[in-house]
Amino acid sequence: MANLRTENPVANKTKLIRPLLFASLLLSREVLAGETIEAPFPSTRESADEHPMQYVSLTFSPLSLLIPEGEIGIEMRKYEKLGLGVVAGAGRITQVSPGVKLHLSIYDLGIQANYYAVGSFRHGMQLGFRGVYEHFANPFVHQLPISGSNFKLGSWVGYKYVMKVGLTFQTQIGCQYIWNHESDGIEGGTNSKSESLAPLLELDLGWSF
Repeated sequence: MANLRTENPVANKTKLIRPLLFASLLLSREVLAGETIEAPFPSTRESADEHPMQYVSLTFSPLSLLIPEGEIGIEMRKYEKLGLGVVAGAGRITQVSPGVKLHLSIYDLGIQANYYAVGSFRHGMQLGFRGVYEHFANPFVHQLPISGSNFKLGSWVGYKYVMKVGLTFQTQIGCQYIWNHESDGIEGGTNSKSESLAPLLELDLGWSF
């Protein structure tokens, strides 16, 4: 008579569950081994390599020394792509009149704005404009007492680059419209007014912080 073999249902379930548990453990191990946990804060090296954001640029124009005139500019970052500033200068120009050579003292003061169409305040292409008032006069009253003023309104396309240490390079090229008024300072003398269009060229060096 054939022996009848009675199977335990609990044992059968255990046999099925064991392989599933083993496979689950292997899968979990692989997932945990390949998982990359990101640090909540950047490393010190990454922070040191970041370019610091400057808020003020102080520059001077070497080209103006050819007049000769010393000109400085201060630009402050209003927004990421907008800088507002002032320019000021002083110097002396030579003007030759009939029979006399005059050395006129000049002083100028103006405002300017730069929009950084490409890039930002520390590195990018500028679209800008400025208005400058310039006064000139002959300091030697025994000579012809010429005096007058210029009002200049100009615009330009420029480029600015600020190094990590703060050293700043800036160049601008454009045009400006000039309104000129001049007087010979003599009672009953002549007063002249003129308007002209002139090129505008700037090459500035400085520091940003």
